[in-house]
Amino acid sequence: MAAIDKALEERERSGRVRGASTITQQVAKNLFLSPAQTYLRKAVEAGIAILIELFWAKDRILEVYLNIAEFGPGMFGVEKASQFYYGRSASQLTPKQSARMATVLPSPKRIEPEPASDYVVQRSQWILRNMQQLSGIRYLPKPKPDSMDTLKPKPVFLDSVDMKAIQDSLGTYLDSILMEIQLDSVNN
Repeated sequence: MAAIDKALEERERSGRVRGASTITQQVAKNLFLSPAQTYLRKAVEAGIAILIELFWAKDRILEVYLNIAEFGPGMFGVEKASQFYYGRSASQLTPKQSARMATVLPSPKRIEPEPASDYVVQRSQWILRNMQQLSGIRYLPKPKPDSMDTLKPKPVFLDSVDMKAIQDSLGTYLDSILMEIQLDSVNN
């Protein structure tokens, strides 16, 4: 909310429009809403983002974001972009290639990971340094059941949760909210 307030203040002062969305808000917008820049859409986006945060783990939010984010003009999803730019699956990207892909996210229609501009090289190096300082993100493969010690707490993996049922429930709830908003706007 603070970022939205700052963006609104900046817009009033200078007329400049800038983003103020979290990754969760971007997921909400890209999955359920139009890209129209209106206060109503932003308010609905914030509400949907809260619901997403309630029902999805951070890993799931990031996974969905990377699968729907635009990585180039009309190129959606990290897998498609990885194949296009590097000729390999996203899971096979090097840290350097991954950092270059992350570099384009603020402005995928203007920035490309390859051929790398000076900005992309510098920004991706900054991203790599931060990844190293933060110890990177550790996605461990799911252990085999026979290798787990029964006395240790067992982790919960996303594939062991009925995500489909949660997604269906959330989708139905969000559809009803959107229909109500549309009916209100038609009636007013």
